Amino acid sequence: MELCEAAKRAAVAAMWKEGGAEEAQCLDALDQLKNCSITYQLLVSTQVARHLVPMLKHPCEKIQLFAIELIWS
Repeated sequence: MELCEAAKRAAVAAMWKEGGAEEAQCLDALDQLKNCSITYQLLVSTQVARHLVPMLKHPCEKIQLFAIELIWS
């Protein structure tokens, strides 16, 4: 859950500063989340998907694609 919160905070910061460290932090947190063993039950019980859905409309295409991949994996 901490990784999801970190990704969300970095995604919000990246919206105001295109590229840069905030975008890299968000992508790094999403990558770490991707490498965790996430099951459907874990997504539902922790409501991680609730934090990922807003990233589907993020201006950064890389963040959008990562969020899509995490939700549908």
